[in-house]
Amino acid sequence: MKRFLPCALLAAFFILPACGSIADDPSDTAAETIRAEENTADAVPTAPFPTTTMPYDLPPAPVPSQDTVAFGIGFQINTHGYVEGEGAQREALLYSRQALAVFYESDPDSNKHLYQPSLTKYDDAFFRDKALLLLVKQEPSDSNTLEVHDVILESGRMEARVARVAQEAGTMDMARWVIAVELNKNALPEGDIPFSAVYY
Repeated sequence: MKRFLPCALLAAFFILPACGSIADDPSDTAAETIRAEENTADAVPTAPFPTTTMPYDLPPAPVPSQDTVAFGIGFQINTHGYVEGEGAQREALLYSRQALAVFYESDPDSNKHLYQPSLTKYDDAFFRDKALLLLVKQEPSDSNTLEVHDVILESGRMEARVARVAQEAGTMDMARWVIAVELNKNALPEGDIPFSAVYY
């Protein structure tokens, strides 16, 4: 028994360090490193997705104090004319056939005869219930078109918002657009209304 005790102590002295070295086996550490790398590879990135911006500016959205007026497009004609000065852009809010005739006669466009036939529908019967907003806008390229997006009433003032649609490959010839916007009279305030057009 006296011989067994020193032998047991001696065996414990050599075996315990060996057990510790087994626990710290490099192969176990390598396996844990591989598992950690795999978990990192499968992780979903937390960076936000990139945002894109539109290549053009949009008009401001109507605010609650604004009223959107229903409208229709009676005609939209390109006269291909060229007018210098104030005649390059005009807006007119008309309530009668006589006012329409004055507008046409005062238009300096030498090609105005191209939209004259479209005016015949705007007779006395039309103006009993409706008003006519005429928009004239000259564009530097015949490939540019215009689209009326909104007619807004705010604090007694009317504003037409018109988008310019430009093609990537534009032509060099001029465009002069005449747009007839038809409005219901009962949707408009009584009396003279200040008005304008915004092109964007």
